[in-house]
Amino acid sequence: MISEVFKEKIYNSFCGYFGKSVNELAEQFSIDTNSKNFLEIIVSHILGCHGKVNQSLEMVRSNLVMKTIKLEQNGRIKESMSFPTFEFTKLINSKWKDSELRNLFLTQTFLFVVFLAKDNLVVFSHIKFWNMPLETLEKDVKNVWEKTVEIIKNGNIVSEIKTQSNGKSILKTNFPGIGFNGVCHVRPHAQSANDTYDLPYPDKLTGMVKFTKQCFWLNNSYIGEIIK
Repeated sequence: MISEVFKEKIYNSFCGYFGKSVNELAEQFSIDTNSKNFLEIIVSHILGCHGKVNQSLEMVRSNLVMKTIKLEQNGRIKESMSFPTFEFTKLINSKWKDSELRNLFLTQTFLFVVFLAKDNLVVFSHIKFWNMPLETLEKDVKNVWEKTVEIIKNGNIVSEIKTQSNGKSILKTNFPGIGFNGVCHVRPHAQSANDTYDLPYPDKLTGMVKFTKQCFWLNNSYIGEIIK
């Protein structure tokens, strides 16, 4: 857990910018609005970081991870929140209590930096510190993790092969989807279909021995409830 003193320091760094549009902030900090990871760059300037915020010494030492979130005008979040990809073999050879996913949510505090679409502008709304509730971790997140392990061990990844009108094949999987439990799900997080990890067991339907990199995601609706 991070100290209340550090939280207050972070909050004080941000509070003078609440309500400002991203265009105002871009002008203030001389940031190109077409820059990749534009919102993250704004945050790094506010905090006075050189480089990526999450790689700064204070953030690493505090086990604090910053995530920018953009709320649409209707209050909804378009994107779910991704976490690092997992290796299939490594995942099934770990136990839940020692798993990387459980350890991540047990030890890390998240700093959600929230931007809101308002009229024709995007404004800096607020920040929120958040830790995964233990009950949610040991029930909902654990269920998704265990289901994923079971699917990989059974070689039961691909549920269906669909052919599109252009002739391209799409693989549907049995991994827990966004409707599985309302908290988290599994889906691809890869540069391309060729960005893969080895499978410990061949997939029964396709015979594949490699599969597109996957990761755990927190549902956009769940994140929306957290930052309300």
